[in-house]
Amino acid sequence: MNDINIGKLRNNCFRQSKIPGEFMLQLRVPGAVIDAKWLEAIAHVCNTWGNGTFHLGMRQTLNAPGIKAEYIPAVNKYIQPYIEAVECELCGVDMDTNNGYPYIGPGILWRVSEESIASREM
Repeated sequence: MNDINIGKLRNNCFRQSKIPGEFMLQLRVPGAVIDAKWLEAIAHVCNTWGNGTFHLGMRQTLNAPGIKAEYIPAVNKYIQPYIEAVECELCGVDMDTNNGYPYIGPGILWRVSEESIASREM
């Protein structure tokens, strides 16, 4: 097995499993509400790259366990429309969505559009 940068994957919303080389994807669900079509997307991720199960996380996430490290680039490509729709369009966050979730740690300033702020003040 190749060396895996666990820190980079963790920042990309993948969590390390107890099983070597496997990870769990966490898709954020801001406000605990998303369009139902995204349930089909998480089911596809689970059945195609994961272990066929998913669970609802305590921190408003859809979790897909059992994803092998070598499948992570394909998963990131597949979830790009979800990130774009939920994070960028729904929440108004300006971020690069081409490689999965961007780094979410300290020192990162999220850019929220003025339209998003105005719509929340109504």
